[in-house]
Amino acid sequence: MKKILGLVLVLALFVPAAAQAKINLYGQFDVSGYSFDGTGISGVEAPSNTYMRAILGANFGLAENIDANVALLYGRFWGEYSKTDGNNPGESTQSVLDTTKIAEANVVFKNLFENDKMSLKIGKFFYGDKGNSVFYIGPKDLSTYNFSERVSKGALVTLNESGMDGALLTYNDTKENLKVDVGYSKLSSDNYSNVSMFFSSSNDKANVVFADARYKYNDMLGLQAYVYDFEAYDSSASDRDRYDYVGVKPSVEINKLKASLEVIQSFYSDKGRIADDGYDRYFAKIDASYQLTDSLTPRAMYFKAGDNYVAPLNDIYLGLVLTSFMYYSNPLSAMDCLNAGIDYKIGKFKILADYFRVVPNVRYMPIYEADLRAEYYYTEKIVFKGGVGYLSQEQGGSFNYTVYNLGLGWKF
Repeated sequence: MKKILGLVLVLALFVPAAAQAKINLYGQFDVSGYSFDGTGISGVEAPSNTYMRAILGANFGLAENIDANVALLYGRFWGEYSKTDGNNPGESTQSVLDTTKIAEANVVFKNLFENDKMSLKIGKFFYGDKGNSVFYIGPKDLSTYNFSERVSKGALVTLNESGMDGALLTYNDTKENLKVDVGYSKLSSDNYSNVSMFFSSSNDKANVVFADARYKYNDMLGLQAYVYDFEAYDSSASDRDRYDYVGVKPSVEINKLKASLEVIQSFYSDKGRIADDGYDRYFAKIDASYQLTDSLTPRAMYFKAGDNYVAPLNDIYLGLVLTSFMYYSNPLSAMDCLNAGIDYKIGKFKILADYFRVVPNVRYMPIYEADLRAEYYYTEKIVFKGGVGYLSQEQGGSFNYTVYNLGLGWKF
């Protein structure tokens, strides 16, 4: 009842202003199911499952140069709320309300300081690019995350599907091809968090301050540079840790060749100090692709991470199997990874083939994964997905696992 009253109050505040404004709807709908064939590996909660997610948002003007964004998120596993004994089957209205989360709720002030290049966003919002090496808060690709143990026990929280609370100051000069973001977020608050990012307990209070600058010199050359400063406090153990990331990412695009090099130096302090210990906290990644024909594009990626490097909020794709296993449990640390792939387009179909080799830094125990995926673009914004991934490790305790995936994605 409290949620209903709260929703009525929010509508009462926003509807009068929105009634005179143009409302733009946005969102997405995703369904992703998997079947896992393999035993004895930690991190798999169930041999098969299907997860669905729906996001519906609205953007509208509250006043001149003031916009608002509000989005709701609903996610569940198929059968999660069903009764098997025949009594009160299905999901109640209260269960839907309890499961529905506010994904975004923010106000954007444009033309800040009488400068049309500056804006300020305050509230709850998504941030980052998909595939980011350090920081991405937003809807994940369900086909590569939905069968890990942590996700199965609390997908909405673990995937950071909801936006982050904070403020974002943006300078965007389209003529000079320069964009700078400066932001602050309280990612989690002790006694209100369900999943910890940096600690083993859930009593995690974490803040981040960051700056991200991007400059495109011309049609060929671009550069991104960023700094992230995370401060995490575990109230149950009185630990105060600090994680800093400084990165640069030059990129080049020559005709049909695209390539980028990303280098990150991370620092850690257990006393809350900035840029304290940087021993073995490096990360380097190179990406390249070349469009041979209109239909065929080979690509490659390689990264190496130091023994003490951690990045729990990254969104790097490591295959249908490995991405889920390594999300949170082993966030890129102490390994090198080689990926070779190829994309092939024919009509409304897209075929993606990938090979991954991941080797721990400690000793030579390579893990191999081969994926074959297919996408059918029913429309430009609706895609049906299917794939199979095979993972193998032959040393240090051999195992072989296969996962089958089917899904649907719709963005609007």
